Amino acid sequence: MYIVETIILKNNEQIDCYKTPFGIRTAEFTANDGFYLNGKRVRLQGVCMHHDLGALGAAFHYRAMERQLEILKEMGVNAIWTSHNPPAPGMLDLCDRMGFLVLDEFVDTWIIPKKENGYNRLFNDWHEQDLRAFIRCDRNHPSVIAWSIGNEVAEQQEKFGVLIAKRLAAIVKEEDRSRPSTIGNDNPNAGFNGFETGVDVFGYNYKPELYTKFKTANPHIPLYGSETASCISTRGEYLFPVEDHKSGGKIGFFMSSYDLYAPDWASSPDVEFKGQDLCPADAGEFVWTGFDYLGEPTPFTTDMSILTNYHDPAEKAKAEKQLQEVGKITVPSRSSYFGIVDLAGFKKDRFYIYQARWKPDLPMVHILPHWNWPERTGQVTPVHVYTSGDSVELFLNGKSLGKKNKKQYEYRLRWDDVVYQPGELKAVAYKDGKK
Repeated sequence: MYIVETIILKNNEQIDCYKTPFGIRTAEFTANDGFYLNGKRVRLQGVCMHHDLGALGAAFHYRAMERQLEILKEMGVNAIWTSHNPPAPGMLDLCDRMGFLVLDEFVDTWIIPKKENGYNRLFNDWHEQDLRAFIRCDRNHPSVIAWSIGNEVAEQQEKFGVLIAKRLAAIVKEEDRSRPSTIGNDNPNAGFNGFETGVDVFGYNYKPELYTKFKTANPHIPLYGSETASCISTRGEYLFPVEDHKSGGKIGFFMSSYDLYAPDWASSPDVEFKGQDLCPADAGEFVWTGFDYLGEPTPFTTDMSILTNYHDPAEKAKAEKQLQEVGKITVPSRSSYFGIVDLAGFKKDRFYIYQARWKPDLPMVHILPHWNWPERTGQVTPVHVYTSGDSVELFLNGKSLGKKNKKQYEYRLRWDDVVYQPGELKAVAYKDGKK
């Protein structure tokens, strides 16, 4: 990346200077072979990012955002989806400098409302002015590779929806012919009812099972996962016995960190990996989300009138009193569980399954859960291992618990019958027969 200086002179004296980042690169979404950067096939290893900075709030802070991006780069992230609004200019400056690719998003609501007082109230009068201003603001950033005109808009299932999409995509082309338009779609029919023709590049949210079907029906349209996985977990919390279905894992208002749990519309990371690998034309994914964010504490977003969510006697008594007085319980959760990294910037276990996939040349192995359970002596305590290696041998106090080989599409190895004993739990990874 280069910096171009624009200097204004008056009577041969400089009165102003403006510095513009300038990058020379090519970026292309292909229909048959994913995404190319400077002529080289690059898999999009992306995350979706809300704008807030956890405890620091919503105001942009340069170093706080830089720290987030540094942590994500360590995991292997190379792309960011600005979900679901235009980003702060400073965030794009950082992506330019640090080498991230960006899908820059306009809005997530068109005419049909999602919430009261949403952008739908302004869309008819302001969409053109706002979209043009949005693109003109960000188009000098070399990190931006595509313009998203929406996300999960209700118009996906309406016949007139594709007309709006094409109108917005046309404005994109008028302002910037060098980058494609795209959109994130959660409705499975959006890939087959004509809506898919409204943009240059099609994104599916939480539909890994449809990637191959979409490419068969639309061989000329590039495809990627615009929102994926949405696994939910709380750092350092583990539920026993381990529930092996995605609706499980609730520990009061915490989520178990075995990385098996997700809302009904989502999946664990492993499921998404398989969907991508079975569809070679897929350009990659943007995981929901890189960091936890304020609000949207799924699965605890509805009235929680179940007192068994409370394990502390005092808290349970308080909740029971509230339930009797007002008929509902105020949910204590205030932030999401979706993040691969928590609000404070500490890595959850899930960080390492993505690192294992996205940085295959990095020798790494990660064990979960932690091994400090004196109260569980003699009890079955399943052990999961994430690794970039081909196989792993697990040891407990120097005794081998067996060696397991990774299967295709898998980055998780499981020992579900380990009986807890105090001491040292160790995993040794092998790749190409070497430790």
